[in-house]
Amino acid sequence: SYTREAGVRGLQRCLASLCRAAAVHAAQASDHKAVEGGGIVGGVVLASPPEGPVSRNTALHPAAAALSRIGPDGVPVVTRELIEKVLGPPRYDGASDDLRSSGLVPGVVAGLSWTAVGGDIMYIEAAVMPGAGSLQLTGQLGDVIKESAHIAMSWVQSHAAALGLTGDSIPSPESGGGGGSVGGSGGAGGRRRGEGSPPGMYAAGASLKAQGGHWPVRGHHGGDVSPGGHGLLRGRNVHIHLPQGAIPKDGPSAGVTMCCALVSLFSGRPVRVDTAMTGEVSLRGLVLPVGGIKEKLIAAHQNGIARVLVPARNLSDVEHEVPESVRAELKIVPCATMADVLENAFEGGYRLAMPSKL
Repeated sequence: SYTREAGVRGLQRCLASLCRAAAVHAAQASDHKAVEGGGIVGGVVLASPPEGPVSRNTALHPAAAALSRIGPDGVPVVTRELIEKVLGPPRYDGASDDLRSSGLVPGVVAGLSWTAVGGDIMYIEAAVMPGAGSLQLTGQLGDVIKESAHIAMSWVQSHAAALGLTGDSIPSPESGGGGGSVGGSGGAGGRRRGEGSPPGMYAAGASLKAQGGHWPVRGHHGGDVSPGGHGLLRGRNVHIHLPQGAIPKDGPSAGVTMCCALVSLFSGRPVRVDTAMTGEVSLRGLVLPVGGIKEKLIAAHQNGIARVLVPARNLSDVEHEVPESVRAELKIVPCATMADVLENAFEGGYRLAMPSKL
């Protein structure tokens, strides 16, 4: 929370400041105890407690008394209060903690990124709204990651039927499930949710069904106009955002995460909150290897993630680069295709209804 760098110089400074503060507080506490019960203070032997008020030089400051704590072995203990007193408020808070604490939200998926100071967790958000069928990308994204978003959208569009996301099977607040028909059970790729489950962000209800399965698009004069877009984008805009917009982002390892975010958005089924993922995706749905596996898995471990989905072709990197202590506490799931990713990203799995081969 106080240092983030490739080396350890900043960490060394912080530890040195805490050690000095703990030593000062321990010395003050020792002097104060000696003054009260008789002893040696500054080389002077006190045979008995001094009469009258204790000198300001030997009195223990109330703040120091609250921050000081001596362990059973006589070693000063650094407390949280001492850290905040010496180093101040945390400089690097968990920018994604608010997204994780918001619970199960369709369209929000935890991805793993590589930075110059190590790995990090980057939550990807997706939202749908009435529109002319466009895909909007925000978060100061580079060209490569923008291409990943378009590939993810194309893959979801081309596999909409297998995912149960066809235009006549949009989940409604009553039906739930991944791509189940309105009023029916969850279709391919989903299970019918019980009452009280959050409705899909892609759902529109009976009024949408009556209008041909798309949002009405209003013109400048209030009249309905023909909706733009095709397939899942007919009459709708999709917005993909990567938080922390002040930080430039680029790279080829967000395709899998964006695919999951879009499937979660359209189906109304949230991705497991204990799961993060990394990997690039092709138009055929293959999960391609990426770099920075060591840093990404360490970041997942530090942020309390229990399961990580990685490309199957990166397993050798996991075995040779990731520390054994990290591998022992993470469930690492190798994925070769998007079908593997969806099956492990959603609670209960997500089955693709692929056509049988003759």
